[in-house]
Amino acid sequence: MDPAVAAAWAGVVVAFLAVTLSYYQTRQNRRAIAVAERQAAIAESALPPPPPPVAWEIRRSGNDGWAMVNIGTEVAHDLEIDAERDAGVLRVDDGNFPVRPGASIPLRNAATYGQPILREIWVRWAGQPDWVGVPLPPGWW
Repeated sequence: MDPAVAAAWAGVVVAFLAVTLSYYQTRQNRRAIAVAERQAAIAESALPPPPPPVAWEIRRSGNDGWAMVNIGTEVAHDLEIDAERDAGVLRVDDGNFPVRPGASIPLRNAATYGQPILREIWVRWAGQPDWVGVPLPPGWW
């Protein structure tokens, strides 16, 4: 056999092996991409949801007081407490100041003054036209 023909056949065999290896690697890469996408989806679903722009939580403040804390990420303006449903809640301040994230508004429980026992406080603020119920923690009533 002529050395040139042998070299040509060797080149064909090497090219065939290279194409086969490339095809195999492409399949492996597709599988790896599919696995990575599944893992990313699982990781994203495990993340907690982002905090809401404005949200409220009632916490104990001092010995006999309570505070409604803005646990959201934005400032709440023009906060109102529904006086009809929440007759047993007294807002200590009458100011209409903005409540920044992490800031609070002092509250008093008027149930000790003969008012009905409440399970939640209904509030709304600028940008929130509907009343939102804020659950009262144990110890309030």
